[in-house]
Amino acid sequence: MAEAAGVPARPLFFLLLALIALTIVIALKAVGALLVFAMIVIPAAAASLVSRTMTMMMVIAVLFGVSSSVGGVFLSYWLDLPSGAVIVLLATALF
Repeated sequence: MAEAAGVPARPLFFLLLALIALTIVIALKAVGALLVFAMIVIPAAAASLVSRTMTMMMVIAVLFGVSSSVGGVFLSYWLDLPSGAVIVLLATALF
């Protein structure tokens, strides 16, 4: 659909793939392999429940992801718990 509208979709597709790969590689160090998928899926699912447009869903998903990551790191420090699990539990609570 984007190509039909004249938007160069192929470079944007590869940019999206590169950003997803970078996100997964960085997150693997922080939370572990299994929790990475939860960190990617849960904020997007929560944002889809409260938004009406795709643009708003992307903005809200980023806000949910960043807030659950930062909040989870702070909570894990204060409660002396593993950071990955606390981040995912906080994201699930937002969901």
